[in-house]
Amino acid sequence: MAENRGIHLLSEDLFRAALEAGYRRLQAHKDVVNRLNVFPVPDGDTGTNMVLTIGAGLEESRGVSGGVGAVAQAFSRGLLMGARGNSGVIVSQLFRGFAQEVDGKSALTPLEWAEAVDAGVRAAYRAVMKPAEGTILTVSRKGAQAALGEARRGGDFVAVVEALLRAARETLARTPEMLEPLRQAGVVDAGGQGFVYFYEGFLEGLRGEGGSVALAADAVQGTSAGGRAALVEALDEGLPDDVHAWEGDPEDLPYGFCTNFVVRLYDPASFREDEFRRSLERFGDSIVVLRGDDLVRAHVHSETPGEVLTWAQSFGELIRIKIDNMREQIRAQKARSEARRKTSGSEERGTPSAPEAEAEAKAPAPPNPAGSGDDGAAKPPRVRTAVVAVVQGKGFAALMESLGAQALVDGGETMNPSTEAILTAIRSTNADAVVVLPNNGNVILAAEQARQLADRPVFVVPTTTLPEGVSALVAYRPDLSAEENVAAMEEALRATRVAQITQAVRDARFDGESIRAGEYIALSGKSLLAKGDALEGVLLAALERLGVHSDGMLTLFWGDGLPEDARERLLRTLEERYPDLEIEAFEGGQPLYPLLVSFEG
Repeated sequence: MAENRGIHLLSEDLFRAALEAGYRRLQAHKDVVNRLNVFPVPDGDTGTNMVLTIGAGLEESRGVSGGVGAVAQAFSRGLLMGARGNSGVIVSQLFRGFAQEVDGKSALTPLEWAEAVDAGVRAAYRAVMKPAEGTILTVSRKGAQAALGEARRGGDFVAVVEALLRAARETLARTPEMLEPLRQAGVVDAGGQGFVYFYEGFLEGLRGEGGSVALAADAVQGTSAGGRAALVEALDEGLPDDVHAWEGDPEDLPYGFCTNFVVRLYDPASFREDEFRRSLERFGDSIVVLRGDDLVRAHVHSETPGEVLTWAQSFGELIRIKIDNMREQIRAQKARSEARRKTSGSEERGTPSAPEAEAEAKAPAPPNPAGSGDDGAAKPPRVRTAVVAVVQGKGFAALMESLGAQALVDGGETMNPSTEAILTAIRSTNADAVVVLPNNGNVILAAEQARQLADRPVFVVPTTTLPEGVSALVAYRPDLSAEENVAAMEEALRATRVAQITQAVRDARFDGESIRAGEYIALSGKSLLAKGDALEGVLLAALERLGVHSDGMLTLFWGDGLPEDARERLLRTLEERYPDLEIEAFEGGQPLYPLLVSFEG
């Protein structure tokens, strides 16, 4: 396809196509970004968080019209509420600043676009309390500066985005020089890599290459034949179910069925990929064909998926089939968007700008019937200060509820909750003010973002582990003010030392030590306390590093799947090693971490 050089005005349609192409490229490389995690532990994956965040933005923007500014506002709202993990929050802020800059504009010049990208970077820096260089912030800042320079020299859109990408890639390559953990691990920053992937796709969309054919070709570039075969067979997420940004009646969509299939070829030697692709064109559009050894993965939008599959059987055995009704998906998307607009009052006021949307989010919710919640369920008793806690594990959930948490948000390691999920929990409480316990370092920014959108005073106590959340709740008193509770909780945290024990999910160099996949490791924050092949030995070494002594209290939280005999053995060992120490044990039920311990004293 010919490259769209000479673009000097970004229309709504072209902007939308570029966003969709950026999302698709990032989604296709999600696992690559996830593997850049420098910490050898199971936690919130950067690639997954960025994909989910941008996907929420696209869902909100589909069906919205009125120019680039209107689409950007809707995209920003979706990102803001759907942001997951630190990387997702930063992405939401990048586009929040962008949307505010282009509000009300029907189209953008290259300079206006570059200025808006730069405004987004400044917004993202403001959103992070202690911005660290060598992260997505640095990569986006250098990219924005290069884009501005090219735009001021009169470059067209392709040249401006190419300049952004050159600077972003160069900066990304230098991130290990800026952050010691990246240098030790021998990787670049994951968020910065996700940023580069997104804008590579964005550029493809501008060039007219943002469709799935270009994306699929890139996904297998440089991969061995065997690797391509594995990729084709496992390509459930590499080619997403794509519902077009169709603004008209769903019934007018020319081809309504997204048809995906994998065929194992009868005669791989005689198969001609180009002929296969050309023949597939007679059934519809949006053609994708991926070849790997004796497997072929194909994607087509068609009105006759049955005929497509019958034709495909002449080439080999169908081993995977997936058909989606895109018209029904578009109807559902429009219904969700309409419901959201009704909820925010946009039917009466029109689509709100970003400041208006934020003001609406901060406005007090309509009063509920006495003693009932939004769904008619009984509301908790009124208190001065309520607590919202992010939690994983049935045992931790029950413990935190017993300690007075009014609302729980499911999430934590590997499953970071969205801003919207935390905000919903805040609004469900019956209190003058709310304290949020994120209980995970990768949830703190989303909690802060929810705080800014809340309908009452909210305070975030930056707990980074579930045991810290328990210690904070022990100090909680519902009849005290939020400020008094925050002070008491922070004092409790200062007296609490925590070790998280898990097994390394990858070989890594971490905190100056070489770690093997499967090895037990004990962590305190981002510091390695101990490592080894035996859980018992790692626990004892970690407790020694924590400075455990007989004058304090040691609490153990058993993880999901830790056998009863292992628990009893660990308790016997601890009682022998610390005969005068007060020891308590609880069923935490947390996944991935067989043992969490906290020491107070």
